[in-house]
Amino acid sequence: MSDRVAMGKAARRKGNAWENEVTKAFQANGFRAASRLASPGEKRDIGDIGGIPGFTIECKNHKEYKFGLWIDQLKHAMARSATRWGAVVVKRRMVGVRGAMVVMEFDLFVDLIRQAHESRPGMIDRSRRAFVDAEP
Repeated sequence: MSDRVAMGKAARRKGNAWENEVTKAFQANGFRAASRLASPGEKRDIGDIGGIPGFTIECKNHKEYKFGLWIDQLKHAMARSATRWGAVVVKRRMVGVRGAMVVMEFDLFVDLIRQAHESRPGMIDRSRRAFVDAEP
């Protein structure tokens, strides 16, 4: 059974409202093409928000945080949408979208930072192109 079928109407409304809020925040920050994606069901899920090239965005507004499960869902959506990066935007209680948590796997985070700083010589050690686990 998909998450959509298992959750009730109130939970769906809460999730839809959060997806709308996150979408509007992306648009307000220059990502005009950001839009909510249809929720056709878990087998074809490619994320909650589209229009941000190279990214899969999942939005979660739950009482209980289930980061491992959400990252697994994100990875499946990323594979289906063939995107390089992905993140889960998690609603915090009593805090708006600006205070939301953004969750992603560390190797994707490192890759994203590396990409962001490609044009800034000296910001990163360019001899290390692949993700490397830190030594214990």
